[in-house]
Amino acid sequence: MPPRAALVCCLSLASCWAGNRAPLPDEPAAWEPIAGDPPGGRWELVELVTDLACPDGEDARMWLARPAAPAGPMPLAVLFHEGAFDYPTASTDTDGLTSGSWRSPTRLTRDWADRRSWAALGRWASDDEAIVHTGALPLALAEQGHAVLAVPNCWGDYGVNDGDNDEAADGFARRGGALTTLAWSLATQEGAAEAASLELGLEVDVLAPVTVGFGEGGRSVGAIVQSPALQIPAAVILDSTGDDLDIYYADPAVWAEEVEGLRRIWPDGRAASLRTRLGNAALPETTHLVFSSTDPNLPAGIMDELVAHVPTRGGTVTDTASTKRLQLADDLDLAREVVADVLGVGGGGTDDTDP
Repeated sequence: MPPRAALVCCLSLASCWAGNRAPLPDEPAAWEPIAGDPPGGRWELVELVTDLACPDGEDARMWLARPAAPAGPMPLAVLFHEGAFDYPTASTDTDGLTSGSWRSPTRLTRDWADRRSWAALGRWASDDEAIVHTGALPLALAEQGHAVLAVPNCWGDYGVNDGDNDEAADGFARRGGALTTLAWSLATQEGAAEAASLELGLEVDVLAPVTVGFGEGGRSVGAIVQSPALQIPAAVILDSTGDDLDIYYADPAVWAEEVEGLRRIWPDGRAASLRTRLGNAALPETTHLVFSSTDPNLPAGIMDELVAHVPTRGGTVTDTASTKRLQLADDLDLAREVVADVLGVGGGGTDDTDP
């Protein structure tokens, strides 16, 4: 990386990580994931600005990775990143951030959310020391003909709220659920982009939408699958989603900070949280859950119910037995296998895209 690009990276992230890329320009940038080159020539990363306000007052964005010149309609794979769980820790001003937040640095800004989505797309390795992203899974999806829509979450609400949080305590309305619904409508409803005044530069094949949940982003997948108003995904990919929040509710003395965060998102309590749970959802048989039974980053037992539930729906579970927080973030071979499984295709990609 040139010195100037490295300096920009440091200024925008507060610290530099190996493999980081410079911030995106205003015009569509080339999508060049660390994992390898997407198929068929140049792909672009297109900014989609919504009218949903982040707690810092900035308009939330989405990021679409698509061919610069699409040859025809393409289905969307809608990707929800990890880590979107945070809340203000004291009385706040109108921006919701005056007194700081539970997580440090705060996860309640557009900048933080964008950086997580860029990392998931392989724009850079990550700003989280526990996770290395190369864009492996988005690349594997692109190789099978999917454009990838990354959905940043700046509200720290697991992607489920639409103004139904404890706004008095938070100081702002959480809108992660509204963005989840908007993103999914782009993948499943003709005319949805025009209705939202968004220019995709792509005709969407609404018959084959895929949804992906990294970590906490799996809760957005739960919101989609559990909603009777939304189309069921053609395929679901889940990576290390700690789905059973009863682990926290059952021991509030040990998990006091987590329980307070859950209360902000679901003021009505545990029963409300079940409406976006994956472990009791009607998942399609084209679901693949990848996790590690030896993951040191999650509370013991938080994935047990989901691991048992997916096969009952006809889906597949892969246990990597690794110590990584995410399993598909940087493993292109495994990502290709999982994508081939849920899409019902043979193989997956070619060796020349390996880093």
